[in-house]
Amino acid sequence: QLKTNGYYMHIYGNPENITIYFLNRDGVFIYAGSPPLKDLGVLEQEFIDGTFNNYIKKYKTSWGVFAIEDKSIKIERWYPSEPPLNAYIEEGEILNDTTFIIKEIYRQKNNKKKETKTRNETYHFKAFSPKPDSANNFVK
Repeated sequence: QLKTNGYYMHIYGNPENITIYFLNRDGVFIYAGSPPLKDLGVLEQEFIDGTFNNYIKKYKTSWGVFAIEDKSIKIERWYPSEPPLNAYIEEGEILNDTTFIIKEIYRQKNNKKKETKTRNETYHFKAFSPKPDSANNFVK
């Protein structure tokens, strides 16, 4: 239901920053950081030349999984924290094949939501190639 031949970007703040997510057909999610919007060209060059791919192989917080069911998306990934790292779930609504909105984030423990926070983050698709390789040592 969502395009996967590029990345999704959320723009926020003043000055503007971006959050970039890669969604791969194999269900692997890659967090590509939250740089200033003005640095997007530099980051895209790192995607192209492989610098970014080499960098993320070292960091568990760059990886996660996602699932789509009907018009909803769930992304589970590790967030930076004091060891051990905590996994959080971002949950939202798919508007169309190029746009989704993350509406809440939470930890799940014993099948119950914990530390729930409301969000309103719209992600828009940008076609881009090459994407980082989804092979990693953190998601099995």
